[in-house]
Amino acid sequence: MHGKSSNVSLWDLMTILHLPAAIGGALSVARVARAGSGGLSLAIFVALVIGPAVAVCSRKIGNAVIERGLRDGSVSERSFWYAYGLVAAGVIAAGALGVLGTRLVLHLAAYDWAV
Repeated sequence: MHGKSSNVSLWDLMTILHLPAAIGGALSVARVARAGSGGLSLAIFVALVIGPAVAVCSRKIGNAVIERGLRDGSVSERSFWYAYGLVAAGVIAAGALGVLGTRLVLHLAAYDWAV
């Protein structure tokens, strides 16, 4: 997780997954609402805001869990599993927030409520 290696770890890959999860959720709502190209553009914009924001939050929380384990001297495999679990929950949250955020924006932009 920490250090200056050029290898991509599972931690980095799980962090990157926040963006496609948000985009998938947002585009599904725009597609169901038949919002057209304008609605799809709004959905992508919402996803590009929500995905990285949730990724940063979940990464900081995961790093805090690991840092606490390092500071206490009780670093175990369990700490890493907790951190990975938090990041996986963040990916799911990014998809859900993509759906909810896009529904709200499409409603405010005078599109019908989707689903």
